[in-house]
Amino acid sequence: NKSGAWREGLRLYFDTPLNDVVADFNRYSERPLELASEEMGKLSLTAVFPTDNIDKMVQSLSNVLPITITEEDQRILLSLRQ
Repeated sequence: NKSGAWREGLRLYFDTPLNDVVADFNRYSERPLELASEEMGKLSLTAVFPTDNIDKMVQSLSNVLPITITEEDQRILLSLRQ
């Protein structure tokens, strides 16, 4: 169950739009995640991520979605893989 997973330090997403996942990530991350295009926000994702390791959460996104991650000083930019 979702609430139990949260207490265990995990975030569960089931068929969740990337927009919602990014908004959730930004609650935990010092550097905000940003999408390169609005269309990307419609991508759907089913995954479980640990809340105590933001870097691992971000890197895992590129394993489950066709995206590229560009780390910058002030933000982490997600763009569609070319």
